[in-house]
Amino acid sequence: ACAPFRRLSLCNKNFQNMNSKDSSKAKNDLLVDVCLAANYEAQSLEKYREQYDALYEGSGHTTCTALARSFADIGDIVRGKDLYLGKKKKNQIETKPKPKKNHLKKNLKNFSPKIFKNL
Repeated sequence: ACAPFRRLSLCNKNFQNMNSKDSSKAKNDLLVDVCLAANYEAQSLEKYREQYDALYEGSGHTTCTALARSFADIGDIVRGKDLYLGKKKKNQIETKPKPKKNHLKKNLKNFSPKIFKNL
């Protein structure tokens, strides 16, 4: 099987030794592993700072943008949203009814007029 390097680096290296029998320890281990991965990403981005600053001259936010995108990628990896499911599977997920979401929308529509009436 083939997996992106970032997924292999984050998941295989760090999550293999996680204690799955104790959920509170597993949560703490996950937090530590994600923080270590984020720290490593931040350090690796420092090497490319001058290159980004030259490419996007005058923006002043290149490092922050790169760091934010990197952290978002790490979050996607942890949640499993970085996986390519294929068009067929993706369409099945998108067309699947969302009963909780629809229920919340319905309740919000009923409740919001009461809120605005009291303002």
